[in-house]
Amino acid sequence: MKWFALMLCLVPALALADDAKPEVLAAKIATGVKDREAEGEGASFKADAGKLYCWTKVKGPEGSKITHAWYKGDQEMSKVELTLKHATMRTWSFKTITPDMKGDWRVDILGPDGAVLQSVKFTIEG
Repeated sequence: MKWFALMLCLVPALALADDAKPEVLAAKIATGVKDREAEGEGASFKADAGKLYCWTKVKGPEGSKITHAWYKGDQEMSKVELTLKHATMRTWSFKTITPDMKGDWRVDILGPDGAVLQSVKFTIEG
């Protein structure tokens, strides 16, 4: 009888493991990535920045995916799909910035189902 009670306790935990979704532990916009860490983190960047990185620390099932959707205002500028190779990992995407890209930006970090897990807002200034 004890094993039956144990099985009843484990079944919900196993179901949760199968439905586990990625969770964003940290997200930053930065001018670079060195040794898998964001460098030059900020909320405002010059238009001559060159490249900006969206650095994300994420936890979730191996093989699951997140997406970085880069927006200038409400216009989607690019999407980058990233696969989780480890249960907890740091990953990033980048966007090349040109002088005509001034304005308010954000990166939406999307789960496998397309739901927004987190948004990171920043500005490109002259």
